[in-house]
Amino acid sequence: MPNVYLLSIGINSYQDPNISTLHACVADVQLLRRQLLDLELVRPEHCTELLNEKATRQQIIQTFRQHFEQIADGDIALLHFSGHGTRQLVPRAFSDADYEIEDGRMEATCCYDSRCGDV
Repeated sequence: MPNVYLLSIGINSYQDPNISTLHACVADVQLLRRQLLDLELVRPEHCTELLNEKATRQQIIQTFRQHFEQIADGDIALLHFSGHGTRQLVPRAFSDADYEIEDGRMEATCCYDSRCGDV
């Protein structure tokens, strides 16, 4: 059976006070982890969570790289995000891709520090 590596991100409140507070995102993360552990689909040492202020853009990138670099052929990477989303202009690197982009925008997640500084 392959190893499952879970990185789960939940953000109820954001650094920018203009981003509305959510109420169940952290609970989503905790419930998913508990369910996967109870079903023995993932081992505790393969679960990583980033909650609220820990889920900055830089920390998400760093944790993603560190957590998933352990994966071997045949293993499963599971990235779960519960929080606000947004639509952003597609970067030039993606605009030449073979898939169709309807309005020049793509879906994106909002990190804890979204809309702060250059994030």
